[in-house]
Amino acid sequence: MSQFRKNLTSQMGSQLATGGENALSNIRQRALASGFGFNQPITAGAESGLQSELARQRSEIPLRVEQQAAPLELAAAGQYQPQGYFNQAMQAAREEEARKGGLWGGLANLGLGIASSFIPGGNVIGGLLKRKPKGDMSMGAGY
Repeated sequence: MSQFRKNLTSQMGSQLATGGENALSNIRQRALASGFGFNQPITAGAESGLQSELARQRSEIPLRVEQQAAPLELAAAGQYQPQGYFNQAMQAAREEEARKGGLWGGLANLGLGIASSFIPGGNVIGGLLKRKPKGDMSMGAGY
């Protein structure tokens, strides 16, 4: 990890810790001002919620460091081309979609082929839904 990334991680961690301590202090002050003690369930619930939020934000620090550091490092290396990365990602998404479409289409055709082999009359799926008229059709009751 570069020194820049280490410093950025340290800075974000320090800001989060300071913010968490301030928020915890505010929760406790408001609990006392409202007549609740530190051992009350509502105070414990608020502190637990704060700890959960801080843990979530702490887990996002590496992502935020990457989001801030990568463009700067790539630009410094002369390799940062956001449009190229976007086009590459879109092409990969199109290929993935085509691959999935081909797979599902193939499975659907395979399923129809298997299903039609169990039907008397062979591979004519359309024949399942159509009945051939019998007798006189002038009154429309030949089915």
